[in-house]
Amino acid sequence: MRKKRPAKAMLCTIISLLLFTPVYTQDNISGQWQGVFYTDMSYVHRPFFLNMILRQDGKKVEGRFSNSIMDLQNEPHVVYEISGLIGKKDKIPSRLMVGKIIYNMLPEGVAEVFLQFDEIHYFRNDTMEVLFGNWLPNSLGMRRSDGVGGSFWVRKLQRTDTLQKETVVTPDLPPYQKSETAVKKTDSLQIPEQMVKRKNTEQGRLAVNTKNITLSLYDNGIADGDTVSVFLNGKLLLSHQRVSEKPIVINIELDENAAVNEIVLFAENLGRIPPNTTLVVVTVGNKRYELFSKADLTENAVLVFEYQPK
Repeated sequence: MRKKRPAKAMLCTIISLLLFTPVYTQDNISGQWQGVFYTDMSYVHRPFFLNMILRQDGKKVEGRFSNSIMDLQNEPHVVYEISGLIGKKDKIPSRLMVGKIIYNMLPEGVAEVFLQFDEIHYFRNDTMEVLFGNWLPNSLGMRRSDGVGGSFWVRKLQRTDTLQKETVVTPDLPPYQKSETAVKKTDSLQIPEQMVKRKNTEQGRLAVNTKNITLSLYDNGIADGDTVSVFLNGKLLLSHQRVSEKPIVINIELDENAAVNEIVLFAENLGRIPPNTTLVVVTVGNKRYELFSKADLTENAVLVFEYQPK
């Protein structure tokens, strides 16, 4: 039976518990990270939304993270404290151990299964930072044959103004965007890793005065089997979708706290006629704009939206 959702006041308290005031320096992983926590326990592969706050002080890293249902990202059902040490020649900790559980709405004994994030890796390019790895359970029961409980990946958010607030009274998590074509679970860890290894190239920029916009994706030219995945600010909206003469329609809400919002088109293949080309028709209110993107297996196409409210 599903437990009751926390009251609004309690929810605000939980989100406040998650936030620190990190110190930002070069090669520092302090900040807010968001992504997906996969569990493979009980032989079921299931994704959960992962919100993580890290603070690095020299070689010491401490922080907190929460998990929630993908469709209810603003309603965490567990919050952990975590910490780790960075090796002498490393830039990130290889593992982050759980300290204590500071909030728990899970059934008895479930939250205690998590032990640590393990085999943590870091990738970075000109617009994105990603951490990914595995997590280990505190129990031998129902885990994978290799001893791992599941995997995770998170992308660093560029929201220093929000993170530096001493008191947060409302959740600062972007809402989960539903659309007819957007997938409800994030793809494998290989997508973030490959994205970071590819060069991000800005191929269009548009200033808009409303948060709600509609994207319609077409194959720009002959429909030759081009397949793309689409990300908004590092968050998967569309996975392995073939573009054609029929539009793929995505309704999105821009992040009003971000200076810019980035749509990244990741080429899953090149079709029969390289490169992977897409026409993106942007509808803003009663206005219509056309942006063109070209991506291949070494380069991601980036479309930038500047939110400028009236």
